[in-house]
Amino acid sequence: MSIHKGRIVGQMAVGLALLAAGGLCYVLYRPATLLHHLWPWPVPPRAVAPALEPLVYSVPGGLWSAAFVMMSDALWRGELRGRRLLLASVVPAMGILSELMQAVGCLPGVADPVDALCYMLPLALYALILIKN
Repeated sequence: MSIHKGRIVGQMAVGLALLAAGGLCYVLYRPATLLHHLWPWPVPPRAVAPALEPLVYSVPGGLWSAAFVMMSDALWRGELRGRRLLLASVVPAMGILSELMQAVGCLPGVADPVDALCYMLPLALYALILIKN
């Protein structure tokens, strides 16, 4: 396997691991009122210290955003930097837009700036890496 293909496989593996970690965090630490607890194989929710609630509820979205950014970079490695950044920004932008829409009442839910930050951070780090290289 060439170094280039090995790097793509490695990035995809890390992206999938981030995706799985976000899903695991989401399933284990959400309240019992969510629909996923009605599955035939229910996963009992874990207790969360009140000080950690913002972190536990916002981190899965950030991990999913990071996974998308990482995997899109692996898939679009040969493209121009601007195009790679644009493609990598799709999911983080949707997350940030949903938070903004919740803030103004266009989308049901509670706007959370920590969620928006978690969506934004992976994209900002990726942009810095692209600029630096």
